[in-house]
Amino acid sequence: MVVDVGEVRPHRQTREIGYACKEWVITAGEKDRIEAWAATDIPRPLTFRSARRVSTAMMGPMAGPLATTTVVKVMGMKVDATSETAEVERGPVPTEVFEIPAQYEQKKSSFAR
Repeated sequence: MVVDVGEVRPHRQTREIGYACKEWVITAGEKDRIEAWAATDIPRPLTFRSARRVSTAMMGPMAGPLATTTVVKVMGMKVDATSETAEVERGPVPTEVFEIPAQYEQKKSSFAR
């Protein structure tokens, strides 16, 4: 899905979410809006992936948002979603985090053609 990011602008509000965060508002079109709270003192991962890559890159040297409120219209329906980071840990990520679980079974996607 391609999202046309209309505007990314900082707001004056700040909020403490384990780290001092600044509010940013990201709009796409007339009705799609994301309110993001991003911290300046957490480095952004080099491989920050997701549909938010473009919009958060426009926010400068801030980490990915620690809290978001998203209001979008999908197939004519209004969708509200809220998320907030529960914990941030600094330091290396243990390699076992990336191991495939023993019980994992790969299945063919029902969407495959």
